[in-house]
Order: sequence, then structure tokens, then C-alpha cells
Amino acid sequence: MTFGEKIYKLRKQKGWTQAELGEKVGLSARTIYSYEVLEKPPRRNNVRNLAEVLGVSEAYLLSDEESVPTPTIPPEAQELVDQAGALFAGGDLDEASKEVFFRALMEVYLDAKKASEGRTGSSEH
Repeated sequence: MTFGEKIYKLRKQKGWTQAELGEKVGLSARTIYSYEVLEKPPRRNNVRNLAEVLGVSEAYLLSDEESVPTPTIPPEAQELVDQAGALFAGGDLDEASKEVFFRALMEVYLDAKKASEGRTGSSEH
């Protein structure tokens, strides 16, 4: 699988347009198009930014490897996951409080996802 095919597949899995991915990494939709369709080689710093936003390694994007690796959690999110894990494992919360916490976290996620979907416009390539 080529670099462009990987970018396309990962972007589609996240439900993003070329413009949305470009915005997240500081590139134009035209540049994303050139990677995906025209197979234009990327600059090194763009590979780094794309890998981070798409949740994969730079090595994966640049390799001929076919399978998509399990997405990684961004560092800022991993910190929250670790804190929640510690709270669940050894915190002073009873089971009912853990359930309330989990539901509140899920509600925040779903609200953010819904707001994000409301901001997305037309579908693209």
C-alpha cells in the first residue's frame, strides 16, 4: 500500500474530508489530494504531523506494510486514560460512583462528537 493510499484509508476511517485532515495538520486540502491521488512525496515534517493526527507511526506511513496498525492514543489523551485507570483501580470511588464517572465521560465524548459532525460539511474524495 502506498503512502497516499494509507493517508486516504486512515482519513476515511476517521470520517474526515481532505480539508478537515489538512486543517488538523496545517496543510491545504490540495496538498492532501496530491498525496492521496497524485502520489506526491511528502516533506518529513508533514509525515510526522500526519502520523500524529492519524494515530499511526511515521514508519508505518513510509513503509510498504499493508495492514493498518492499531491506532495509538495521543499523549495528552493517554494521560487522562492513565488517571482514569488509576481512579478505577485504586481510587476511593465505589461502584456506583465509577458508573456515574464513566457515563459522564461518555456523555462528554458523544457531545463533542456530535458537535464535530455538525461542523463538517460536504463529503470529499
